[in-house]
Amino acid sequence: MRARHALLILPALAATLAAVPVAAQSPAYDIRAELTFQPQVPRYIVQIRNVGQTIPPHVRGQYTLVVPAGIQILSWTLNGMSCAPAPPVTGPASIACGLTLPASWAAGTILSNQLFVAKLPVGVVRPRVCVRAQLLIAKPPSTALAAAAETTLANNSLCV
Repeated sequence: MRARHALLILPALAATLAAVPVAAQSPAYDIRAELTFQPQVPRYIVQIRNVGQTIPPHVRGQYTLVVPAGIQILSWTLNGMSCAPAPPVTGPASIACGLTLPASWAAGTILSNQLFVAKLPVGVVRPRVCVRAQLLIAKPPSTALAAAAETTLANNSLCV
């Protein structure tokens, strides 16, 4: 009798559970900081790449370039980004750059390709320069930007 009673309850329980709304999860994005050094010029190249799914418009991609003592950044290309402080920047210092996206950021594409022309110390080992990228997104109902959920944060920082 109990088994028969349980069989009658199971369909009702399944119908009830199916009707319970499931909380929507935020999409997980993934951006990667890329930093290379070209000794011939000398210059650093910073790229922020979308290695996840397409990112919607009106989010902010930003990064900080950490310049150690002994290195001076003489100039840079903006390529749509805004950066502060203005050059020249002598380390130790940080340069903050960002761009609010007017359109979607397609998977596999680069948000920014910026060149930082540097003056290096003579006769010493070149100090390491680091970059840290971050993606900011509004989480409704708020319009304030906050750090986006990312599938991996390990690829957001790099030093060369």
